[in-house]
Amino acid sequence: MKSIKFYNSSGYSLIELVFVIVILGVSAVGVLPMFSQALFSAQKISEMHQGQMLAQEAINKVVKDKWGEVGFTGIVASLSQVDIGGPLIFEEIVEVEGGIYNSSDNSIFCSGSTYTDENYKCVTIKIKIAFEEEILAKRWIIISK
Repeated sequence: MKSIKFYNSSGYSLIELVFVIVILGVSAVGVLPMFSQALFSAQKISEMHQGQMLAQEAINKVVKDKWGEVGFTGIVASLSQVDIGGPLIFEEIVEVEGGIYNSSDNSIFCSGSTYTDENYKCVTIKIKIAFEEEILAKRWIIISK
């Protein structure tokens, strides 16, 4: 007479595997929005960093121009597009306004669009992505004659 052998199965059943796959799929759906938000935030931080670098570069150029051929009177307002070789084109906005010197406390106040003292210029550099409103970086400097 032949004996019947029973094997003790230590693997997982198909139902258990399907159940695990469903749980992993549901949890992945919950994580995907957070992952896409992290990617979007990283892109914005990169754009802001590039804007800060461009603004600082523009300030350095203004200081160089003041001491170079352009001189104090050559520092004027301008708008230019900066292509750094990536998918974005930045706009560099240079605003120049007059400054008021207050001798009582030895301070300079940026007055607005009208020149009140031709010995001081308040130069503001704003960097934004072309055709967008959000300003990524802003730097300013006060220059004396």
